[in-house]
Amino acid sequence: MSLRIKRAVGAVVFLLLAVSVIGWIQNVVTPKYDWPVHNRRSYKSIRGAFLEPRNSLDAIYLGTSQTFCSISPMDIYNASHIRSYNLASIGQRVPVAYYLLKSILHTQSPRLVVIDASGFFYSEEELLVPGKWEEMIDSLPLSCYREKLDMMKDIARMQNREDDSEYLLSALLPLLRYHSDYHVEEDSFQRLYMNEPYQRKGYVATYDFIAVEEEEVRTARAMLDESDPYADDDDNRKVLEGCIAANEPYLEKLRDLCQAHGAELAFMKVPVCANTRARGYWSANKHALTQAMADRLGVKFLDMCYDDLGLDWQFDAFDGGIHVNHSGARKITARLLDWMQREFGLSSEANAKVDAQWDHQSQIYASEVEYLDLELEHDLLGFLDRVKAGDYTLFTAVSGGIGDYWSDEAQRSLEAVTGTKLDLRDADNGAYIGISSHGHMIEELHDPKSCSTEGRLSDGLQYKVRSKTSDAKKGGTVDIWGTDYAPEGRGIHFVVYDNQLGCVVDAVCFDTSTEQLKAVQETRYQYVMRQKLIEYVHGRM
Repeated sequence: MSLRIKRAVGAVVFLLLAVSVIGWIQNVVTPKYDWPVHNRRSYKSIRGAFLEPRNSLDAIYLGTSQTFCSISPMDIYNASHIRSYNLASIGQRVPVAYYLLKSILHTQSPRLVVIDASGFFYSEEELLVPGKWEEMIDSLPLSCYREKLDMMKDIARMQNREDDSEYLLSALLPLLRYHSDYHVEEDSFQRLYMNEPYQRKGYVATYDFIAVEEEEVRTARAMLDESDPYADDDDNRKVLEGCIAANEPYLEKLRDLCQAHGAELAFMKVPVCANTRARGYWSANKHALTQAMADRLGVKFLDMCYDDLGLDWQFDAFDGGIHVNHSGARKITARLLDWMQREFGLSSEANAKVDAQWDHQSQIYASEVEYLDLELEHDLLGFLDRVKAGDYTLFTAVSGGIGDYWSDEAQRSLEAVTGTKLDLRDADNGAYIGISSHGHMIEELHDPKSCSTEGRLSDGLQYKVRSKTSDAKKGGTVDIWGTDYAPEGRGIHFVVYDNQLGCVVDAVCFDTSTEQLKAVQETRYQYVMRQKLIEYVHGRM
């Protein structure tokens, strides 16, 4: 081999190594916008859409976090075989939605594009927030380089940085923007090498039920009534008109883009129960302005805030009404599906190869949903039924004594789940501890006043459990590996340990002193559970 060829080969190898190293460093320092405790993964969820088989998606959903918490494409597929993807993202601006749709249309030909109206009311100033654009620029694959550059040019123009060539180039090389982030903060770069669990198709399932106060529910409903005198600075009609005017040019571009690709654009509004701007409220003013915009653009508008979907804001709210949890999302998703089928005749053409992939991912999704349903179960008997059906170890502790509303049915359910022969209504069993699995009791203690135990299970799990009949707020504790998972409250505590995942997957207290048997969650287990669940799901994929 001649010296010239050797040098050429060496140069090529060096170049490939340099590109690989730069790419690795860039991947490390570019924020992934991942919050594993909620599985809220804008970066990876968006990338997952570009992994879908070409021209396989029938519908696309755009919008803010209210959208990605509310619409589950896999539930739509399971009910109708319609294949869709949720491309919503945190605080998604309408211009960003336009570029995102433009990007996905390189590989997909949806018949319907639905955008939630939450983002229509960002002011002109809020549209200019560069972070919301840069996040999406970083989320798009390199194959969408034109859209990346166009977005960067737009925000550069907004910031009067059109001559900043380094900033423009950072659309393709984010390292130029993030080179100072060499310290790799833990919260910003969680699970760097985790593959995207795209069986959710962009949907972000939330697991808590945090009730909306009754007064807030009344106020939120009043804001939907145009005849109600409720008024707030946030809901100033002129301010809202200014927001609509700022967003209208890009909504027109969205409509034209859809028409050029044989798709139909539609507006929707997912239900919320909030009453201030900071909390993503909805109002009669916003409805009227959105409907007027829909009429001008010739698109259909579904406002689910006015529909009776059976939402219960005591149990279907994730964070006090700003977003719904998985239970609420199921109800909203079902309504959207019905509307898409009735108004647009939306259906899906069979494709054996694609359907086989979706069917496989549906099975993975179902295994994931099993855990979500357990966490969101706020009915005592329903909770015990779910525990009975799973591969769990159940830790039980009574706090402050069992209340008057521990029923015969509840007693029978507990016996079926744990194998206990003790009646918790007996005064001699006022303090009670039970550790069981698959209907068999591993350890059980009872006493009129207090009892406690500690030890290890056969798999090495270390525990300490205590039960007291005192009136203290927390007479019962369930300590697993040094962490107490029992919520504050009187009644009966349950901590569920999943034998397959090897972690706690639910912790709840049912107040047996009230007829409602109010359920209170303890969520400190969730971060570890999310990580374990992700690993489990990927192991199956």
